Order: sequence, then structure tokens, then C-alpha cells
Amino acid sequence: MKNNIGFKFSTYNMDNLYDSLNLPIEKIGFPYCFITDGSMQVRHLFVPNKAEPEIANKYFEMIAKRYFNN
Repeated sequence: MKNNIGFKFSTYNMDNLYDSLNLPIEKIGFPYCFITDGSMQVRHLFVPNKAEPEIANKYFEMIAKRYFNN
């Protein structure tokens, strides 16, 4: 997926019960985004709100600056 910030990232649909990551956030049933560190620990979890896209855009800008821009 490519967002309006300009970097590409993978998206996954976790429909199957066996695909669970065992994260408490999965229980709410909303889409969420996160970054994993080198040990595959979830970092920077974010639940976007369709009603406020500017907040999601700011999140992606901050993630892009921190992890994807040199």
C-alpha cells in the first residue's frame, strides 16, 4: 500500500482466527497500524479514525520521518 506521504508499506488482512497476533487491540475489530522493532515487538500502535484523516496523515508523516527518511 502507498499512502499520501510517499512511502510504501505492507498491509495484511487478519480474517482467519489462526492469523491472530494476540494483541489486545484485535478485540475491538477496527483497523490498526503498527511498526515492529528488530525483535518483532509491536511499537507505535495506531488506530486511525476515518472522521479525522489529518491525524492519520500526521501519524504517517512522523513514522516516515523516523523510520523511512535518511
